[in-house]
Amino acid sequence: MFEFGSPIGRRSALRRLSLALGGIATAPLASGLLAGCRTPEADALASYAYSTLTETQRQTLAALVDQILPETDTPGAAEAGVPQFIDTMLTGWYAPEERDGFLAGLDGVDRRAGESFASLDAPAQAAMVVAMDAETFGEPPEAPDTEAPDTEAPDTEAAGDEPMDPDTEEATELSTGEGTASVGGEATAVPFYRQLKELTVAGYYTSEVGATQELQWLAVPGRYDADVPLSEVGRAWA
Repeated sequence: MFEFGSPIGRRSALRRLSLALGGIATAPLASGLLAGCRTPEADALASYAYSTLTETQRQTLAALVDQILPETDTPGAAEAGVPQFIDTMLTGWYAPEERDGFLAGLDGVDRRAGESFASLDAPAQAAMVVAMDAETFGEPPEAPDTEAPDTEAPDTEAAGDEPMDPDTEEATELSTGEGTASVGGEATAVPFYRQLKELTVAGYYTSEVGATQELQWLAVPGRYDADVPLSEVGRAWA
């Protein structure tokens, strides 16, 4: 099974993951990776005993991660063991409130789908994931053209104090979460979908499939080839 060879290797992977996701990694993921948390071995995936996720949540999660990293000429995220990796992270590295927040976001996906997300056909699943990705990472919509606001302070309560209607609350549940990241020494809330995506990427590329099939495994130290044609290099090296 693939493992980082040293704590330095794990830190390097964590930095690269943070850069790929925009510079933020949640605190539980950082702690888990630095402590050596990894996707179970390929021959142990079938017998893995889930500790946190329910059967419905497992099905939803498997469908979600396969939309984020689908099967191509290499296995998808679910086959690589990403759901098991996420269950391990939730069980051992998430604080109770962070774990509850993530699970609430996962359940919110099913509510948004109007049924079980896993029961939707592939195009409908893909459309939902594209929408959640845009809501989390996309540019904010432009403000509509309106007349200049009155310069006098409005005689109303602050918007943040107004009660949130159910539709808005459900949408917010999908785009904001209970996870935290350290930015400049301060804890910052991390959206559910961002947590899901970073856990998916981390779980996939620390799995045997991700490290030896999606990437090419180069043992160090290994054989020295002084002249290798570029056509034989292929994928990036793990």
